[in-house]
Amino acid sequence: MNVQQGGKDKRCCWVCVPCPSGEVPDKNGESCRRCEKGSAPDDLKVACRELPIAHMQWQDTQAIVAMIFASMGFLSTSSAFLVFLKYNNTPVVKSSTKELCYIILVGMTVSHASIFAILTKPSVVSCALSRFLPGLSFGMIYAALLTKTNRIARILAGSKKRFPTRKPLFMSATAQVVITCFLVAIEIFIAGGMLYYQFPQPTYVYFPKRALLQCDTTPEAIVVPLAFDFFLIILCTLYAVKTRNVPENFNEAKFIGFAMYTTCVIWIAFVPIYFGSDSKVITLCMCVTLSAMVIWVFLFVPKLYIILVKPERNNRALFTTSKSIRCHIGSRVASAVSEKSSSNSWKDNSSSARDGVIIPPQKRTLSCQTGTELLQVLLNPQTLLEPYVTTPNSCSLPKITERDCCEADNCQVKKIIIELPDNSVM
Repeated sequence: MNVQQGGKDKRCCWVCVPCPSGEVPDKNGESCRRCEKGSAPDDLKVACRELPIAHMQWQDTQAIVAMIFASMGFLSTSSAFLVFLKYNNTPVVKSSTKELCYIILVGMTVSHASIFAILTKPSVVSCALSRFLPGLSFGMIYAALLTKTNRIARILAGSKKRFPTRKPLFMSATAQVVITCFLVAIEIFIAGGMLYYQFPQPTYVYFPKRALLQCDTTPEAIVVPLAFDFFLIILCTLYAVKTRNVPENFNEAKFIGFAMYTTCVIWIAFVPIYFGSDSKVITLCMCVTLSAMVIWVFLFVPKLYIILVKPERNNRALFTTSKSIRCHIGSRVASAVSEKSSSNSWKDNSSSARDGVIIPPQKRTLSCQTGTELLQVLLNPQTLLEPYVTTPNSCSLPKITERDCCEADNCQVKKIIIELPDNSVM
């Protein structure tokens, strides 16, 4: 402060100087002190006050949108689960490996439940769940899909062989579930290891006017658990491309392909948006929800449509892949071989049926890669021919051919092909 008096300048002994940003005067007013972390100077800059703490809350617009999608996912998944339980023994459910479908539905439920863990107030428990549940849910979904697509690919690869030497391994429902659980266990081990390596805890990010409460999550804590899930997605997509040319009645692989293509687009878009945006919470929520909804739309909506809207299509005959039936007969595939009939026995039956006279063939012990009903028909061909024999001059008969599968004279392995006509009279 400068004071001019009597034509002379006189300087006072002190001068008022404002404190730097983030500091207030001390009690004596002689120096400035910085406010503690989590507080800032008031409007008069004479004292420190605590900053208001902000975090994602239920009434926020972004949180409401995410919870609406999650709730819709809960309702759709629950409805599919109840319908599958009610029609558990119908062909459309059984043909889709119902055990794996139930695992996928549980994984989708966990995906939608993880949204609420991500949106809740950050704490040790909520931060741990927000890092563990998304990876676990994706592991359950895509491990089951990978097992399913791998099985379809092996079935189609075996059908292209002229004569399969043996049945493919791990094709039973129990084996499929075990493989899926093994893949899910790998995801649990990875996600649990990351929780141990980087302990989940809330932290504060301070701004000039507020303090943001959020989980102390590093990029590695997000990327590492989801990396294995993305690896499963890539494998599922490759198998979906490999099995894209499937028979018309085996079109589940096509729907899996559509689901995986859409999922790849979502995940590829998620990475730059998540790491380049400040709204990481809502970005993660939408990625988790949309990934689960895509699987429900492409995999379960077609099945629910058949079950509820088109029950007449819920027929076993509509879920066969071909009208050509191939069986293996002989000691290599059966536990015992009965008396060997002539090599023209099946042909004779076909020609005899055209004359209106059906001669039952001699029974053999045989092993089929089809159902019990087909095995009974082959042992008693009369039941196969009856629907087509309307008159003695009827020509709409199944075509039955038999070939040797080896060049040896004593070959006991036969390849029998039965082609069913389209104009059957039932």
